[in-house]
Amino acid sequence: MRRIAETWPDDRDAYAYFNNDPGGAAVLDAMVFARVAAAAGLTVTRTPVRLPSLSPPPPTPVTATATDAAARRGAGEAGRPQSP
Repeated sequence: MRRIAETWPDDRDAYAYFNNDPGGAAVLDAMVFARVAAAAGLTVTRTPVRLPSLSPPPPTPVTATATDAAARRGAGEAGRPQSP
């Protein structure tokens, strides 16, 4: 942080790049970096306060309608129409 504080005045924008991985480490690294910068007295912007949920949202319930049921009765395997 010292090098950033010495190189750029606090009223200037400074950007940091964090290499990401499939687990989203860049977001966590940015959050830690922002906390260290704030503790050093630097102004921090555009950084999440907490990690978003990494688990997928629950599935949306799907309700069958009469039209869906009728379409299934007229369709064969894999939804293809049956030949007479």
